[in-house]
Amino acid sequence: MQTIIWIILVIFSLIILGIISYFIIAKSKGKIEIIPDKYQYSPGETINGKLKLTIKKPMISKELKINLIGQQKVKSRKMNTRHRNSRSEFKTIEVFNFSMPLHKQKEYTIGEQEINFQIKIPNNILNFQEPKVLGFLGAFDFSARKYPIKWHLSANLEVPGINPYSKRIQINIA
Repeated sequence: MQTIIWIILVIFSLIILGIISYFIIAKSKGKIEIIPDKYQYSPGETINGKLKLTIKKPMISKELKINLIGQQKVKSRKMNTRHRNSRSEFKTIEVFNFSMPLHKQKEYTIGEQEINFQIKIPNNILNFQEPKVLGFLGAFDFSARKYPIKWHLSANLEVPGINPYSKRIQINIA
């Protein structure tokens, strides 16, 4: 019985050690920040901002990009024809995604670097309709309740062999 308890304690300790190591390694590689000029925008405006990279080890990146993403939560009734009943189902769908590369392959040195960006918001951005979402056998009912679109800026620095540096912030477009 004591052997089993010791084995469980060792496994639990290794899991905790692994989690701590992951966070230490993640913080040691650096970080990326998104700093927009403001957080409230209207269609047709330009988002001006900068990415602030903190690099702790020299590296060569594959790509640096900034994205404007719109996501909408949809609540729908999913029909089960076999049992003649329905159930509510939530799904988040992407209604808009604009990706702009800022750099292709580039060598980064230790320290902080700032990269400016501009994204022009389309005049008709609030008119985008969600793509058709089909569950198994086309089960989504499109009289579904739709929630407001949530808008995000997302930045990704892809580095071969390392999890990408990434950051995501919410903005408002109304």
